[in-house]
Amino acid sequence: MRDCGQVECHGRVLAVINDGGGQIFGRLPRLQTLSPRAGEWLTNPHAANLAGFATLWGMRHVAIRTPDDFDLLGEPCATATLLELVPDPNQTRQFWVAWDRLASSEG
Repeated sequence: MRDCGQVECHGRVLAVINDGGGQIFGRLPRLQTLSPRAGEWLTNPHAANLAGFATLWGMRHVAIRTPDDFDLLGEPCATATLLELVPDPNQTRQFWVAWDRLASSEG
């Protein structure tokens, strides 16, 4: 990884989805057959936020937890921005339940 001082990063936005650690893998059929401990190793649960990472690289940090948080972005700035998208786990579960219901009704 390069320091933003070495690369033209002015006004760039790096968006990262922080779902608490590999939650996208939880929907893989193979993961469903593993033990809970093996599942933890693959999903790597954590409670980290990326503010420290942004500071380390001289980036502005904006965490988005609700749609209103997008207002925190404001105008583009001269430095790079780390946009940390933090989805709500309950809303994510509700989405996938609705998705699966819709998918099963179409098949």
